Amino acid sequence: FKDRNNVIYLLYHSGDEHLYIGKANSFGERVQKGKGRVGLKADWDKFMWFEINPDYNMFLEELEHFLIRTFASTLKSQLDVEPIIDSKIELVNRQLKKNKI
Repeated sequence: FKDRNNVIYLLYHSGDEHLYIGKANSFGERVQKGKGRVGLKADWDKFMWFEINPDYNMFLEELEHFLIRTFASTLKSQLDVEPIIDSKIELVNRQLKKNKI
């Protein structure tokens, strides 16, 4: 999957029950087995990815933010978002850019 571009990905650490959501212009450069992300240990063991049509790559960051907000509203998280569903799984993203209107 390393050659995929314009990717939204989810990394999951089964032992800690931590989930990380990110974006990558080049999946193989951004995500590598044995390397963690901020808030996620390097030994994560599951992942899922979605490749965005290149015509819509300008929306990659907005899609990442939408997914982080969505998961933060349904899971326990480290963001200042009140969850609507109680869960043992914790979203470990610590950053969320605010929209500048």
